[in-house]
Amino acid sequence: MLPYFFPEFKKSVAPKYEYLIIPHHSEQHIYPKDWYDNVVYPTDRWDEVIRKILDSKFVIAGAMSGVIVAEAFGIPARIVMSPHSTENLFKYQDYYLGTQRPNFRIAYSLEEALQLGGETPPQCDLEKLYNAFPFELWPDVHFIRPDFTTR
Repeated sequence: MLPYFFPEFKKSVAPKYEYLIIPHHSEQHIYPKDWYDNVVYPTDRWDEVIRKILDSKFVIAGAMSGVIVAEAFGIPARIVMSPHSTENLFKYQDYYLGTQRPNFRIAYSLEEALQLGGETPPQCDLEKLYNAFPFELWPDVHFIRPDFTTR
């Protein structure tokens, strides 16, 4: 839904980064910013994270939000986590199953993520998702209905 609610964010026509790394907050130590110029942390300013994602050809992320934002804008993405991660896989399974991709693969190294490339694109009826939102719980907030025929 992000591209609909924030139309000012656009995917770069000439991306600066071949790939962007967005580690899970518990694994930021694996990808220090002083070693990599193509790393952004999910704890950085939200608009900076989105701008860097939009300036990338491919996103490698342990942060689920990085994968979701990249794929929302049509940028291929792959989940990466260290082999020693204690991260619960439920949120990843939920996202991929909910976007019709039961056979997703997690990469366990940067090299493996680069070799695998992006997952198949998500399949989701955004208009149906929008209509399922409980607007009645926020009667004083005015929501602008996106034009779902534009993407």
